[in-house]
Amino acid sequence: MELFQSHYLTYLFDSLQMWENICEKAKTDGITEPSPDDEREPQTAIAKLFGQAFEFCKKVGFSPAAAATLEMARTRLISKGKRYDYSALLTEILAAKAMLFHEHWSHAFVAVPERHRETVNKDNLFGDEVSHAFKSAVPDIREAGNCLAVGCSTAAVFHSMRAVECLAPDCLDTELSVFMQRLRVQGVGGEPELA
Repeated sequence: MELFQSHYLTYLFDSLQMWENICEKAKTDGITEPSPDDEREPQTAIAKLFGQAFEFCKKVGFSPAAAATLEMARTRLISKGKRYDYSALLTEILAAKAMLFHEHWSHAFVAVPERHRETVNKDNLFGDEVSHAFKSAVPDIREAGNCLAVGCSTAAVFHSMRAVECLAPDCLDTELSVFMQRLRVQGVGGEPELA
């Protein structure tokens, strides 16, 4: 399961908002261009932020066009000899924010409740002994945990059963008991209850 880094997207939006506020304040104060002595070096800092946003877009699967838009904006900002005024910087920032918002809104995300976060992408969901003893079952064990994390308990049972199918028939007596014990300890198995 691919995990979305919502905290990093929040960092990008917060940083873009900070620079937007700086540019807006400069315009309000009648300052048109960043001072060459400004320690923050707005143009360089914003270009660096666009580079981080570009890498984020590629990593999380946002559209290639979105990533390319950010990279082109970054390239414009780092062009030798070209100084941007606050108005031009603001235009670049607003375009980047709009593109990131659009990309974010065009994807669906699933929230994982805190009680299930430890089951996401976990290869040893039923313990190290089970994963070690049944290496071929690890992908289904991982998927069972992912299904459980997003509330798909039927699919979690399906993947758990596939993990059990990975057991060789001659090891069912001994190694299956380790597996079933782990299931009971994790609260997945147990005696059926009569209604």
